[in-house]
Amino acid sequence: MKMAMRAIGLSMVLMSGVMVTGCAKEASAKNDAPAQLVTFHVTGMHCASCEEAIQGSVAKIPGVQECTASHDKEEVTVKLTDAHAEDAVKKAITGLGYTVGDSPRQGG
Repeated sequence: MKMAMRAIGLSMVLMSGVMVTGCAKEASAKNDAPAQLVTFHVTGMHCASCEEAIQGSVAKIPGVQECTASHDKEEVTVKLTDAHAEDAVKKAITGLGYTVGDSPRQGG
């Protein structure tokens, strides 16, 4: 009986190892995607708290690698690994009460 339990435990450990390896490969494949810098013109930011609110909200979006906001420049720059995330970024910023310009600048 003990031998059977050890075999079951070993199988579970091996199965877990395979699952973890699979997740790690999937995550690294996403991180290897070429990143794209997109800069949005955003009005309504007045201070560092506004910047932090935007950065915190946008950083949670899948496909966003980095986000910086500047109330002085009226800009939010986002490093995207998923082109579909651009619309989600706009929604997040407008959802906080800020206005996003129509034509983001792309580069990088």
